[in-house]
Amino acid sequence: MKTQQIIFLLLSSFILNISSFQYDVEMAEKLSAYSLASYCSNSNLLNWSCGKTCKRVEPLIDVKTFENKNEIFYLIGYSQKEDAIVIATRGTLPWSIYNWLTDLSISKVDYQNCKKCQVHQGFYKAFQSIIDSLKIEFNNLRNQYQNSKIYITGHSLGGALATLLVPEIYKLNNNMPVDAFITQGSPRVGNQQFSNWFAENNNFSKMSARITLNKDPVVQLPAFSFPFSFKHIGNEIFYRDPSIKQEYTKCLKPEDQNCSSGVYFATSVIDHQSYFGFGWGSELLFCRRFINKNNKETLT
Repeated sequence: MKTQQIIFLLLSSFILNISSFQYDVEMAEKLSAYSLASYCSNSNLLNWSCGKTCKRVEPLIDVKTFENKNEIFYLIGYSQKEDAIVIATRGTLPWSIYNWLTDLSISKVDYQNCKKCQVHQGFYKAFQSIIDSLKIEFNNLRNQYQNSKIYITGHSLGGALATLLVPEIYKLNNNMPVDAFITQGSPRVGNQQFSNWFAENNNFSKMSARITLNKDPVVQLPAFSFPFSFKHIGNEIFYRDPSIKQEYTKCLKPEDQNCSSGVYFATSVIDHQSYFGFGWGSELLFCRRFINKNNKETLT
């Protein structure tokens, strides 16, 4: 009898770990498309006219963008079809030296929102450079669309920024969870205590997913091993093939060997630019172009 009870408990625990967080493929693909759109030029985003990239998802209205001198960027707007405020924090621009230095820094700083929490110094500095502006724009849209849903997303460095942003929007939303928080190819953001704190607060979201893809090297950084000791947050969705949207592995706990942490020799930059089969590299270049008054395309 005891053996049967033990087996039952083990099976129950296994089932709980597999099914204890929601994942919606269509929502994930939609927010990934908004993440990609955040790489486009300001002028194209304000009119939602960034070609294929903008046509992939519902247009946003009342769009606001912000970019500081170090090329840290976000977009925020309202989707009428979704009745949702959408926030997308941009990832690393390939030609941005500052962004690369931000990504490669490995120092930690204290994070005041939770006990003994520390986060990546470069990510946190980048986050602090946009949060004041973002709070203002969010409150403006929240006052205008008071009952709307809230979606937060970001790719690469943008995923790290989105992770730091979610607790702040949670507080601005009267300590109510946002409706969806989904990142693609995010690096590790904080230490063990930070990861635990996120789990304790159910990732501050009704639906959350940290999407990873095959041999994407960015999700392996900064290192988990000592002396670096960074740790991912949980709710991971791991894909082997970017084009097969319905085949993935769910890992509730961070650093699960069944997902990206179990991948060795993760060195594929192509995987980092292939989430949901989008052409992140080629589309980035195209959607940053606009036609000037002389009918010439210019890269912005």
